[in-house]
Amino acid sequence: MTIWEAVILGLIQGITEFLPISSSGHLVFLQNVWGIESGLSFNIIVHLATLIAVIAAMFDQIKKIFSKPFFKPVILIVISTLPAVLIALLFEGFLKSSFDGRYLGWGFLISAIFLVIGDFICEKQKPFPLADIDIEKSIDTQKALLMGVFQGIAVFPGISRSGTTISSGLVLGLDRETAARFSFLMSIPIILGAVVFDIIDIGVVSSNIGAGALIAGFVSALISGYFAAKIMLKILSKRNFWGFSIYLILMSLLSFIFI
Repeated sequence: MTIWEAVILGLIQGITEFLPISSSGHLVFLQNVWGIESGLSFNIIVHLATLIAVIAAMFDQIKKIFSKPFFKPVILIVISTLPAVLIALLFEGFLKSSFDGRYLGWGFLISAIFLVIGDFICEKQKPFPLADIDIEKSIDTQKALLMGVFQGIAVFPGISRSGTTISSGLVLGLDRETAARFSFLMSIPIILGAVVFDIIDIGVVSSNIGAGALIAGFVSALISGYFAAKIMLKILSKRNFWGFSIYLILMSLLSFIFI
């Protein structure tokens, strides 16, 4: 992998991790169409970068949680993580095989449908100022668990994790900003888990990819991931998901044609 390929993959990973268009789906698409292969070491690096990016983007919310008794918010995040872990373990073989791109078009299409449903449900919702959001008051155990189920569905490539979790939050009656913020908080243990599973698969962090490419991928994923998370929060306060839905439908068609 060249440094420029690493920069491109890092940018795509960072941007698509938090925008509702599926980071895994885009990486699988590029690997199939352009023949760019990342490898486990590169996956670990860019996942670490996006983990740092979401923590930085959500730092105020995280600080708020830890500035007072935080038992409930942490428990809600843990609860929301459990379905994804269970689904990944139960469908491990099918999940690994899906990364060859055979179901990618369907994954993008499912993501588009989720976004359309979310927009339809909250069409008449009034935007809430970000400062007024209180996750503890808005989200209970049942909502956290249900959003976690949709996060679990999104372990398959092409199905957007942020798109499905935010849309499911909207269907459950959350406002856009609360759904987005909790979705991003939910992503922290999931991204960390992805790093751990990659390390287990690889045994040791070693690769034919040079240090320069790894550093380039890390930096590009970190910067793009941070700004993508910030932009996503601003988009949700003013706009709907229709543009992303159309984009996902186009990606679905391209996947059916080229993969």
